[in-house]
Amino acid sequence: MNFLKDILLQLFFLFVPLLLYYSLVHKRYRKPSEFRRQLAAFFYCTISALLCSTFPILVASDTTFYLSGIPVIMSILYGGYLAGILTVIALFIYPLFFPSPINYLHAYFLIPFLSVLPLLIQAKWGEYSNSLKYLLISTIAGIGAILHGITFVILDKEWMSIVSTDIVFIGSTLLLFYVVEYFCGLDQLQNQYKKLKKLYHINTIADEVSKEFQQPLTMVKGFIQLLGAEHNRANKEYVPIILTELNRAEKIIDSYIKLAKTETFSSRPLSSKELLDLVASDIQIYANSHNIHFQINSERNLRLNGNLNLLAESISTIIKFCIPTNDEANKRLLLNHYLQYPEVIFELVIKDGNAEKDPIKTLLQLQDLRPNEEDTALYSAYTILLAHGGDLQYRNQWFRKSIILTLPAQVKKSDLVTSNVIRTN
Repeated sequence: MNFLKDILLQLFFLFVPLLLYYSLVHKRYRKPSEFRRQLAAFFYCTISALLCSTFPILVASDTTFYLSGIPVIMSILYGGYLAGILTVIALFIYPLFFPSPINYLHAYFLIPFLSVLPLLIQAKWGEYSNSLKYLLISTIAGIGAILHGITFVILDKEWMSIVSTDIVFIGSTLLLFYVVEYFCGLDQLQNQYKKLKKLYHINTIADEVSKEFQQPLTMVKGFIQLLGAEHNRANKEYVPIILTELNRAEKIIDSYIKLAKTETFSSRPLSSKELLDLVASDIQIYANSHNIHFQINSERNLRLNGNLNLLAESISTIIKFCIPTNDEANKRLLLNHYLQYPEVIFELVIKDGNAEKDPIKTLLQLQDLRPNEEDTALYSAYTILLAHGGDLQYRNQWFRKSIILTLPAQVKKSDLVTSNVIRTN
């Protein structure tokens, strides 16, 4: 019974830090940088390993066993080289404070050999298929079991103790690996959901956009050209301006129709600063006319990929919708801009605002905007955001309400998630 209790306690030390790490890295809007993420992985894996070493499993009256090698494996495979190496160093130091033969063998014999294979495969771990991952983690668990058996043979322990500890180590390693892969799968499901939502909105309005925009624009351009044929001062002055604006609108609408029908629209690598400059030039005059102080807080210039004009129109439309037209509403809007891997975040902070006001309610129900002609522009802006792989979320905190606009950061294909992957200027 005590043996089972000790195993459950070790599993508790393995899973609780894992859940804390997942909530820190994957369940926050402002995710840490790659360096901080690896430090967090090192911190939680080291706590898990040290707790496992401090409260070992009692196999027999004089035989102790612990699972502190498993956090080392996970810190290397899922944390990275920095997290794994720091965790190994921490376990090297542990026997200096708690000297014993099993601690020395574990830290200076088992851990180094157990880390070899994870270090060799870490660079491409994220690209492997699930079946290959299971094969590799089973191999690593088997190597760990053999190394534990060797340490117990060196200490002259009973064979039953060796077999039982090997089974526990292999089973615990596979169990923790399954849980980690499950949490990684949750993030993949969220990304797939965003793609499905994007396709749903695109397919819903593709035909309507084609009919409702192309024909009226063609007719309007034709009549304006006929008016321009009459030689008078008003026509010479205003007709070229009108035609220029209509051509500009036609280009945007044509791009949007291509986007809606084929998802192959005119796009290019662009910088977030370039996008913010366009948004600011469009919003500033509008905000000033409504006595609103609009400010953009941006420290980094991040790389994106998409249609610059479409994205600027989309973000500007959403921000304009959040600018109140009455004197009782909020007086300040702040647009924060930062990287939250793998996305570039545009956070519109609504200061001194009320979460129950109409703009907020409407943004929470964007999927219901399409039937309402008054909200067509907002719905189109939202769909353009989705079509670029982005999304819109609402965050309500105690003292701050904000609209979160996300767009994918430009990432090199088949590269790992490191600080060098995100291209910054």
